[in-house]
Amino acid sequence: MTAWQTVLITILLLFSVLDTAQSGSDVSLVYKICSADEFSTYDTYAGSVAELRFHLYVTSNPSSCSLCYGHGACDGALSHSDCDSCLKSATNLIIDQCEYRVGVQFQLEDCRIRYENYRFFEG
Repeated sequence: MTAWQTVLITILLLFSVLDTAQSGSDVSLVYKICSADEFSTYDTYAGSVAELRFHLYVTSNPSSCSLCYGHGACDGALSHSDCDSCLKSATNLIIDQCEYRVGVQFQLEDCRIRYENYRFFEG
């Protein structure tokens, strides 16, 4: 399993705690941004991306100075299973279209995921 898949699966699991009601999720792609900068599987940044969590704080690989900041969210009206489904779709799109990119933003109709190598949120 690649570092990207590990990161995105972790984000998906954290979203599963949402428990609101709506039937189905709209996974239509609204927009995407893939950084022009790339990293390799063995880059220290890959370890930081693998450690990324949903929470609005920075995590990093203890043996690395490469930081990775991330955030993910679903429409609050989605059930946890619909949120999970939406984020899985976003994850698959990221892996297919932006794997090994230093920064990624994917906005679907009902969810979004973003990570960067710089702080983009207050916290």
